[in-house]
Amino acid sequence: MTPKYTAAVIALIRQAVADFDDKHDADLLTYALIQLSSTCYHAGFPYHDLECVEISKITHVLHQAMQERAVLGSAPGGKANVTGTSMCIQALSYASKPVGIDDMLRQYDQEQYSFNETCHALAAILCQDDASKYTAQILKAVGSLCQSWWDSDGEIHGDTTPTHLHSSLLFIQSMTQVFALMDRESPNQLMDPDLKSRLLIAVFQACLRTMLMQGDDGSWGSSAEESAYGVLILCEARRLSMFSTLASPLDLAIKRGVACLEVNNGHTTSPPTAIHQLYLLAALYRAAAPPTGSIGDGSFDVARVTKGRKHAKLFSMTPLFSDIPEWEIQASMVESVLFQPMLYARRLDIFPRKDMEDDAKYFDIIPFTWTSCSNRQRTFASTSFLYEMMVISFLNYQADEFLESCAGSVPTDTLRQLIDSAFRPGVDAAHSDIPSYSQIVEPLNKFVTYISTHPCVLAASAWDRASVMRELRIFLHAHVTQLVDNVDFQKNQQTAASRNGCVTEYDANQQTFFGWVRTTSANHTSCPYSFSFVSCLLSSSLLGGKECFPAVQEKYFASAARLHLATMCRMYNDYGSTGRDAAEGNLNSINFPEYDSTPGGTEAKKRALFEIADYERNCLTRALQSLGAVSRDTGDASLDQMQNRQMEIWQMFCDVTDLYGQIYVVRDIGSRVTGPVSGPKA
Repeated sequence: MTPKYTAAVIALIRQAVADFDDKHDADLLTYALIQLSSTCYHAGFPYHDLECVEISKITHVLHQAMQERAVLGSAPGGKANVTGTSMCIQALSYASKPVGIDDMLRQYDQEQYSFNETCHALAAILCQDDASKYTAQILKAVGSLCQSWWDSDGEIHGDTTPTHLHSSLLFIQSMTQVFALMDRESPNQLMDPDLKSRLLIAVFQACLRTMLMQGDDGSWGSSAEESAYGVLILCEARRLSMFSTLASPLDLAIKRGVACLEVNNGHTTSPPTAIHQLYLLAALYRAAAPPTGSIGDGSFDVARVTKGRKHAKLFSMTPLFSDIPEWEIQASMVESVLFQPMLYARRLDIFPRKDMEDDAKYFDIIPFTWTSCSNRQRTFASTSFLYEMMVISFLNYQADEFLESCAGSVPTDTLRQLIDSAFRPGVDAAHSDIPSYSQIVEPLNKFVTYISTHPCVLAASAWDRASVMRELRIFLHAHVTQLVDNVDFQKNQQTAASRNGCVTEYDANQQTFFGWVRTTSANHTSCPYSFSFVSCLLSSSLLGGKECFPAVQEKYFASAARLHLATMCRMYNDYGSTGRDAAEGNLNSINFPEYDSTPGGTEAKKRALFEIADYERNCLTRALQSLGAVSRDTGDASLDQMQNRQMEIWQMFCDVTDLYGQIYVVRDIGSRVTGPVSGPKA
């Protein structure tokens, strides 16, 4: 520790002790001493460098307080002050004067504590030499904190701090200690894979979102205090192995933050207290110190990140991400990798994978689309929202593959009956006693039941619940219709081949391209029903079970946006998969007779399709603008105030859907089944 920092910290300590000696408010000043000493501990200031009469006095005062009262003070509501107690425990551990924590743990087990209080309690446990002895309490605290993070929409806020960055700092500091403990004890012995994944995701997001919110001048918020928290968070991040591939942008962000602090360290939102000044010194000290190692090696799979780099390059080629810095795309990719084990563990919950090619690419691409679009515009949707949409996304792909590969031997009318039966609980599906049909009935029933009984669907408004079930039925029937259309198209091709002809045109009878692409084709994308599922998520999580779109204008404009989005995405899909569709005999937009008037062959038809897709994009933009412009006045202030936040999340959803279309244009990622697709029987 350099003499500059040593002298400054000792000066703060001496001033704090002088204030204590004045005895203006003994309890308040004792708490200030606790804060001061525990902050020195977390900052990494070597205790022996700070040894002086005053710090010895602080240690004596705190030790005496703990001897007299094993649990300090009283918090609002009559609860024990777990924050003060746990910080005192950490401060005494820092001074090599450890005290027992059993009394604090008894109080903690008896009460419900806030996010910040839980962070403090966890940190007190982890500073014990025998921390692994308290595994049950550690897991309880980690589970509570992770759940709070996952459920929080946007920023996490503690109970007493005015800035979310302080809460994030407390969280990251305590979780870094958890990772260090896991490295010593073996990750799989300390916690199960699901909690470990949730922990990795929460910590990575807390660090990355802080990094993404740094201002152009290197600051956070409007004060040096917040910027100090930001720098300290990033200094914790560079100790973690999950940020090893982002070392360069992380170091640059820290340097920019330090430069801002050095210029503006007097600009605080209130007169600088000793603790605020200490945080500034801590940020400068930690930033100057070299990283001390790679914590969390045993919990983080760097091989998945290496595999994901090709997808990051693919995303950077799309219009949506062409202007986004490469490191941001890479960071979103790393975040997405952390979701993969949780998603992969559920891959066989509903649909079987018999006769299917490897689905690993879905588990690479799907979470990446959600993390990247959430981070791109700093939407920062709740982690629970992102995860639920990742699950829905891969289930939709599995449903598509399942119906194509398994429904080929089922007559069309029977397949439709099986679908309808899945929406009537307690009613046996038609022909379900036939073995070949039971293999279809069971996954269909599981899929429909998963949606209908999803906690967020059950907690949503009646309107939104009805909407998602209606759109889900339409989605499944659209697959049957699409399969029939494909079979008819293949028959046309076979007839032409027997006559030495080459047919690429679809005999649409009375169906126009416009009618098909906005009904069967759009519904087949899963976009409309996924849109309705998002409505349920928002209704239940943000709106207290109220309707996602309360006004008639909102309902209409939302429906218009949903249709234009689905139509646009299908057109981009067809644009990018003309070759694959031709090889597999799938009906493509350019096979409709309306394209016959386009001279120049397949490429000219694709250009025409692309222009029409751009028209749908313009319609989507207008619909979203109209939706956001509706003046919501329901009389429920909490509902009305959520309109802007809802629109941010809807824009993110549209970006994700749009991104798939853009990826199809860059490269067709559609999977092939490992056998011929015969389609349903007539």
